[in-house]
Amino acid sequence: METMEYGFSETPFGKIIVLKTAKGVRELQFADDGDGQTLQEMMARAGREVTFRQDDDMAHGVWTAFAEGREDQIRLDMQGTPFQQRVWAALRHVASGTTVSYSELARMTDMPQAVRSVASAVARNPIALLIPCHRVVHLDGSTGEYHWGRHRKQQLIGWELDRAAAKHV
Repeated sequence: METMEYGFSETPFGKIIVLKTAKGVRELQFADDGDGQTLQEMMARAGREVTFRQDDDMAHGVWTAFAEGREDQIRLDMQGTPFQQRVWAALRHVASGTTVSYSELARMTDMPQAVRSVASAVARNPIALLIPCHRVVHLDGSTGEYHWGRHRKQQLIGWELDRAAAKHV
């Protein structure tokens, strides 16, 4: 029987829930419903043959690594189709404080004609922040949608821009 850790951490953008396997972070979601429904859905996706152990320090460590710009040091256990994993891997190369359009992301994956498929893969990203789907914007620069709300996406982008600007001062 597999054991997975889950934990909660407060962030400036709301509470997050992190689900981690022995291979790495499998899911990171914002817990807009408190602690309940999102966690239950994550556990259901993990399967029945899993034991869960709560570790809020793990979740806080994941948040801290992201906040300090060290998200590339966190191992991920990406569960998706090969196409989705290809898009998500490309997203991990989009630097904090920058954005990329869906068209640019499609080119980054060597599939410039697959913009809609790329957008669909971005929308199915189960690991918020660490696979930074919030950094994807429309070709005209408008923010676009985000699973956890356009306002949160704008906050995340603004926060990263401020941090990037502070590093260059």
